[in-house]
Amino acid sequence: MKTIEKFFEMWEAKEIEWFQNMVTELKDLKISAYSFTENPEYKGRLNDKINLFYKEANQKVKDFQIENQMSQKEFDDVNYLTHNGCSDKTKEEIWTKIKKRVNKEAKMKALKLQYQVEKKAGKVLKVDLYINSIGELNGTVQGEKATVNLTTILAGGYNIQRLHVRTIVR
Repeated sequence: MKTIEKFFEMWEAKEIEWFQNMVTELKDLKISAYSFTENPEYKGRLNDKINLFYKEANQKVKDFQIENQMSQKEFDDVNYLTHNGCSDKTKEEIWTKIKKRVNKEAKMKALKLQYQVEKKAGKVLKVDLYINSIGELNGTVQGEKATVNLTTILAGGYNIQRLHVRTIVR
């Protein structure tokens, strides 16, 4: 099942890249949202106008989490990595934590897929899988009980909170 291993290695790399992009995007958003603090007119002052600017900037940061469909843990890690005072050692610890979490999720996805296939096909005898044009798994698996097809689709639509991929085993 080298294709599955390769797929989940690629998935992990894409997930880490996503986190890196989120750190960059949030850092840029914060620079833009809090740029009013550099204005000499507002520097060091507290008044209703400044409070409104802070409220709007804080809302933009909260909206970033929602728009990118991040869990609180994911957001907290990404947000912490954008702090200027975050030491290199702390950043390294956070990235290690993120990588462990992503690796654990990849293993769980692989076990779930294996369970789905073996539930319908039985013990796996022959695998003919490939990574399709959108970077997901497709193909057939021949088992003791049956031959199953794996088709990966983009799922979403009415009353679905977020677009996601779904692997269908038939």
